Amino acid sequence: MPNKKDKIIIIGLGSVGILTAYYFQLRKFNQVYVYDSNLKKKSIAKYFKFKFIDFNKIKSADIVINTSSDYNILTNSMKILSNEGKFIEASWYGNKKGLINLGGHFHSKRLKIISSQVSQIPIHLKDKYDFNKRLKLAINALKNDKLKKLITSESTFFNLEKDYFKIINNKNTIMHLIKY
Repeated sequence: MPNKKDKIIIIGLGSVGILTAYYFQLRKFNQVYVYDSNLKKKSIAKYFKFKFIDFNKIKSADIVINTSSDYNILTNSMKILSNEGKFIEASWYGNKKGLINLGGHFHSKRLKIISSQVSQIPIHLKDKYDFNKRLKLAINALKNDKLKKLITSESTFFNLEKDYFKIINNKNTIMHLIKY
C-alpha cells in the first residue's frame, strides 16, 4: 500500500490512468504526478488538477504505475525508482510479449515489479474490503460530475460494429459511451 509521503508517477492518461490518479487525489496524496506521451492529454490533467510531469525529466520516484501498455516504461522506470521502489504494471497486453531488463538497477536497488489485477482484492486488503465495500467505494467516487469529461466519444449500440475500429484507433479516446 502506498504511503502518503511516496512520490508516485502514473504513466498513461487513458481511463485507468486517470481514475488511478483520481483515486489518489480523493485520498489526499500530494506527491502524485501523471504523464502521457500524447501531450493533448495534458489538458485532461489540468482539468482534474493533476500534476503533469515530463517523464524524461523525472529524477526519482518511489512508485511508478504504468497504464500505458508500453513495455519500455518498465526499463526506463528502473533508472528513476528509489531503493526498494515499486513498479506497478496496470496495463493489459493480451498476448503481446515484451523484454524486461533485469540487470543493472533491478537487483542493486531491490526493485519490486507488481502486477495489478483489478478484478481481485489483494490479500492484504481482504480484511478491509470485500466485493460490496469496494463496489460502494467506486460508485461513491464516480458521483462527481467532473468524471463525465472522460467520455470523449459516443455511438449508438447499432453503430458499434461500424464505429469499432475508429474508436480503438483514436489515441485521444478516453472513454467511449454506447447509447442503447
